[in-house]
Parts: sequence; C-alpha cells; structure tokens
Amino acid sequence: MPSKPDHRLTIRFTPEEYAQLQAKAGDQALSAFVRTAALADAATKRAKPTRRPKTDQRVLAAILARLSVHPLVQSFKDAEQHIDKDTTDAATSKTLSDCAELLEDVRAMLMQALGKAP
Repeated sequence: MPSKPDHRLTIRFTPEEYAQLQAKAGDQALSAFVRTAALADAATKRAKPTRRPKTDQRVLAAILARLSVHPLVQSFKDAEQHIDKDTTDAATSKTLSDCAELLEDVRAMLMQALGKAP
C-alpha cells in the first residue's frame, strides 16, 4: 500500500451532523471514525501511522559524549561529592546537588533516546 492514500473524499455536513459525528467519534480522529463506520473490517486492517520524531543518533551520541568529558560537568560532580556539610552554606550545597541531578537526568534522557539503558 502506498504511504499516502490515492483518493480523497470531501463530504459536507450541517453543524448538527458534524457535532453528532464528533460526539460519536470521541477521542478518535473523525477521518478514522468515518472510515471505520463505512468500511468496517477493511478499515481495521489499515496500517496505523506512528508519529515519532526522528532522532539523529549522531547528534545525541555527540551530546552524550561531550557531557561525559566536559570539565564543567566533572567540576560539578566533584564539587557535589566533596561538599563539606559543616562549612558549605545550604544554598550552595542545594545548587550543586540540583546541578548534579540535572546532569544525571539529561544523561538518562539521552541514553533513552539512543535506546540504551541509563
């Protein structure tokens, strides 16, 4: 089957008819609802399109690699590990912890986007 349908059908409805269709369709797209109502079994055999953004694996991998070796990232990790709870004020300690958590979250999201376990 071609990636796009070969034919388009345009139908005009009164506002009342259109409202009825919308109510019956619920969360389903109107075109899918009408196709299913008109074609029954043939409509269910139709391949459903998947809407996923295309990922550029190279870009994601490059970002991940840069994060792992960037001196600023390493500085945050080191500072967070070497915080002296007695001499560091709470705001600085919280900021460093938040930065470390953010970096870990970004890393995990990039790994997930690459299809790898974090």
